[in-house]
Amino acid sequence: MVRIFLVRHGQANSEAKDEISYDKLSSLGKIQAGWLGQYFEKNQFNFDACFSGTLFRQRDTANLLETHNNNEIIRDSRLNEIQYYTLSTLVEQQFGKQPPKSGQDFEKHFEFIMSKWKANEIENSPESYVDFADRVSEVFDILKDSGDSILAVTSGGIIAKALQNCLGLSDKMMIKFLLASMNTGITIINYSNGQFNVEQVNALPHLDHLSRIKSRTYF
Repeated sequence: MVRIFLVRHGQANSEAKDEISYDKLSSLGKIQAGWLGQYFEKNQFNFDACFSGTLFRQRDTANLLETHNNNEIIRDSRLNEIQYYTLSTLVEQQFGKQPPKSGQDFEKHFEFIMSKWKANEIENSPESYVDFADRVSEVFDILKDSGDSILAVTSGGIIAKALQNCLGLSDKMMIKFLLASMNTGITIINYSNGQFNVEQVNALPHLDHLSRIKSRTYF
């Protein structure tokens, strides 16, 4: 059985309004990644291969974990996040849909984006929905063939899509998983008997202590 440990990156720039300014770890995000690395080390986790996306927040989180056992971290852009800010701007320009002002608004807003994206109605989108879905499936085929225990530092949208694929979720439920995704949360998907299975979702063992509860973040 292959176990794939999906780690969402540490907290990024939560005040950002575009892709570039969002793509850097906050001070807390760096601390979260360090704590998770300490947890892995203390509990003697050994990974046969370590992957991350190519975004700065993903790369830096993977580096701070220090769990690659002198193996090179494999950077794969297929683990990169959905370009939400870009899609949001295009949807506002083309459909007059205003950006969300609250978490509840974000859910409805993302559902609108998803419906337009899947219908291929967003002009000049950075990638099609089909290409997004294909790259997630492709990278998981790579991960499952890379050893028995694999670490992949990625983002909430990729993790939510993986869960959707495993569990047959609707887009609405996929978005709920995306919204529930916490920074440096650990989701485990295993591969056995020719299929992917969900083993654990969004665990935060390194942030369980009462002194660290307030260090849990979504954005």
